[in-house]
Amino acid sequence: MEGEPGEIHFVNVWKSIAAVAAFFASDCAFGVDFEKDVRPVLQKLCFECHGPDTQKADIRFDTLSPDFLNGGGADTWHDALDQINLGEMPPAKAKIQPNAGERKILTTWLNEQLKLAAAAKRNAGGRVASRRLTRYEYANTMRDLLGIEYDFARELPPEPASPEGFLNNGATLEFSPSQLETALATARRALEIAIVSGEKPKIFQVSANKTAVGKLPRKKDGGAIPVNPEFILDIAEFPRSGEFELVVKAGAVVPDGHDFPRMRVSMGCVPGIIHVPRKLIGEVDVTAPADEPETFVFRGRMEDYPQAGERKFGANVDFNGVIVMLDFLDADGNELRHEHSR
Repeated sequence: MEGEPGEIHFVNVWKSIAAVAAFFASDCAFGVDFEKDVRPVLQKLCFECHGPDTQKADIRFDTLSPDFLNGGGADTWHDALDQINLGEMPPAKAKIQPNAGERKILTTWLNEQLKLAAAAKRNAGGRVASRRLTRYEYANTMRDLLGIEYDFARELPPEPASPEGFLNNGATLEFSPSQLETALATARRALEIAIVSGEKPKIFQVSANKTAVGKLPRKKDGGAIPVNPEFILDIAEFPRSGEFELVVKAGAVVPDGHDFPRMRVSMGCVPGIIHVPRKLIGEVDVTAPADEPETFVFRGRMEDYPQAGERKFGANVDFNGVIVMLDFLDADGNELRHEHSR
């Protein structure tokens, strides 16, 4: 960025000019001028309760600055707009009520001034001095620092979109106390994963070259999506947390005129007879022939995937641990049932 000072300077100046131009035009927006149009309406409708003699709720409109950016009264004007839109200002018992034209003058002027003030604050100085990391940036930073694969952003709140539609706009990426606490808790959890003490964890190994056989829920009850995997790996004993590595050898015989199948790998459990909660591990295209299968390696963490409870559901469930499911899909996402796919 230092190599292009002229470009940065131009962008900052352009934003400042745009903000000044917006304010220059604000008094003429929709033909509404504060002294000529707005103040007389306020004097007629509001000064009796919020003027020199009476200040209900400690609000005084006759001296409230119309400068939303530097006058310090933007929040009060915003509250006034809310009350007008709700029909609560003036109150129903007031002797004088605004007509349609007066209401339009007030709401038009207030809306325009609030928008222009917000735009000017976003563009002040051409940049925001600091902001918090987005979920994506936080996750990548933690991954680079600790060298472990983990969904660090799973507990963080989503980013608010800026008026321009961007998620990394510094003006919207403030750090509230609750967000700070969540980020710190996530960091502590990450350190617990990265720094391992005590005895070496037990390693669980399961392998199979034939699909497990058992009943799976296949009814569309309660909005559940039926499952019908091509291959099932039954993992009866498994760790509740920690990294896993899944190695799959797959090849396919592709009929003439068909594309290579896409293999979808997911992991879940069977908590009952209604549904199979599962989460995608990954998808790959299977381009190797069946007699020379290709090896695919998938990695993740057990705590990121649905797991069976400590107690078995009952005799009607054939899988009481976790299961890995392989499905083969065509280019449109439809399940394939080729006889020689494996």
